[in-house]
Amino acid sequence: MKNKGERKSCTIIHKKSSIIIASPRLASIGGIGIYIRNLATNLFHRGWSVHCIGTNERGDAFEQLAKEINCHDLSSMPLSLRKIFAAAKLVNRINPHILLLNNCSLMHYALPLLAPSIRPVMIIHSDDPRFYEVAALFSRRIFRWIAPTPGVAEGFRKYLSPDRWEAISVVSHGVSEERFHPVLIRRRTGPTLTFVGFIAENKGADLLPTIMRQVADHCPDVQLNVVGYGPLSEPIRSEFNRLGLGEQVVFAGALPPEGVADVLGASDLFLLPTRIEGFGLAIIEAMMCGAVPVVSRLV
Repeated sequence: MKNKGERKSCTIIHKKSSIIIASPRLASIGGIGIYIRNLATNLFHRGWSVHCIGTNERGDAFEQLAKEINCHDLSSMPLSLRKIFAAAKLVNRINPHILLLNNCSLMHYALPLLAPSIRPVMIIHSDDPRFYEVAALFSRRIFRWIAPTPGVAEGFRKYLSPDRWEAISVVSHGVSEERFHPVLIRRRTGPTLTFVGFIAENKGADLLPTIMRQVADHCPDVQLNVVGYGPLSEPIRSEFNRLGLGEQVVFAGALPPEGVADVLGASDLFLLPTRIEGFGLAIIEAMMCGAVPVVSRLV
């Protein structure tokens, strides 16, 4: 029997931290895809309960992620109110501490249906006004917004009332030092440029032939590596050929991170004439591999 006044011992049970990472697709390449895979796997190996949801497409990283992490595919359901309710039901059933949204419009519309205990956190991956508008949906239900740069945070403030500005935090994206680092690779005699990204106008891919023509006029032995995929792949390939540069441009296609690191490690310059950019993981990856970035100045 315990003496009077003796404090009762108690056991504190800590619930395992849990998170749902929602995205339109679970992709193996692209900035958002790489961010999600790095975050999901690192949290999992740190003891978190991690769930990933693809709302619009299954994505080519789904199967690989599903080997360790709970992955859910909502892409088979057509876009409708029923799908929004189904998404909310799934999230409420898992009942995570955090719901991390990555440009995921469908899940934003489900926010009013979620349990109050769930904390939605929105990652603003782009400074495109369309993404700002999505990020501001049901703003009173968002716990935090994460911007990768001060510029993205500043651009987003105009979409919120001033009393919600304090909920915006700036947290830069991370890059794997094990994968991206300077290595001694035998380089070409002439200069090598590399473009890595979605081959579309938003990344400035349509400007590559003109840029390359001007560079080749001064450095005839220059080579350009184009890493990625997108709707302008064939049009710019034809333009390179028309300008007489077809033999100096290598289209590498979509590469895994290890392949991107190898190409960057053998490059002198990284070229990204992008028009829209939130953070630009490829810029950091290039610098870590020793390739000097030549990029757009976005203000």
